Amino acid sequence: MTTFDGIIEGVIEPEKLYSLPVLHRITGLGDVALRRAQKRGLRVLRAGRYGWVRGCDFILWAAGGQ
Repeated sequence: MTTFDGIIEGVIEPEKLYSLPVLHRITGLGDVALRRAQKRGLRVLRAGRYGWVRGCDFILWAAGGQ
């Protein structure tokens, strides 16, 4: 299902950068699950109070590679 901003829910593209709220919406992971993922090795790029995840980093983490 495509949303109003052109993001396909459930699809992570390796070459894209996702803000944490967008990643939350795409994956369906809750806030606690995303925090646990960060503690377990998901790489989050930060600028101030904002965080982004590269699609390739999420795919690698989800596949158990991190």
